[in-house]
Amino acid sequence: MVNCRPAVKSWHPADRLDETTIHELFGAWSDEYWGRTVTVDIESVYDYEPQEWVEDLVTNALSVLAKVAIPVTRTPLRTADDKIYIALDGQEILARDINDDCLDAVHAVLGRLEEIAAKRGRRERWYVCGAPVGSAFFVTPEELVTSAGVDVRQLNIGEHWYQISSYPQAFPRLPVHSSQIRCISAAISSADAGRRSQASNDTQIDRFADRL
Repeated sequence: MVNCRPAVKSWHPADRLDETTIHELFGAWSDEYWGRTVTVDIESVYDYEPQEWVEDLVTNALSVLAKVAIPVTRTPLRTADDKIYIALDGQEILARDINDDCLDAVHAVLGRLEEIAAKRGRRERWYVCGAPVGSAFFVTPEELVTSAGVDVRQLNIGEHWYQISSYPQAFPRLPVHSSQIRCISAAISSADAGRRSQASNDTQIDRFADRL
């Protein structure tokens, strides 16, 4: 017998949140965990020497792990044939191919650090908000949940989230053009005139965007 009942639309708690509440939740959450972020900024890569860019990425990422008591040993960068290598906890990886997409470098370095954390029984992973420009948060799955009990990734801020260890399946490769670079401040629309009294909430989102 054919079931002719209409399909029930799936519902998620985040669907009931208004724009102001989303601003409040995302602002509070990002402020709490901003000390555990690494900027993923492919747009500015050509403003730096290749080794300087990799060194900055590695230094910032290791600083984040140190804050949660995950010390990692490293070697100096080594360059050969336009490729930059580094050993993290004794395993050498290709940190960046100077002639290739530097987004691969981000995922190579952060991916290796995820492996180290996992081997030590830790649950923190890198969750990236925004691509190819965004921020990678080093948090546990439980820490992704906001004070309202909603996963921060479910908040409609107009940005894609993905986990480093799931790349590239989670996020397709995109050509990097300036017209495609999006900042979170542009992705999150301003509250309408009737909500201007909530300007302090919007300021939290602006502070997040200014850090990118």
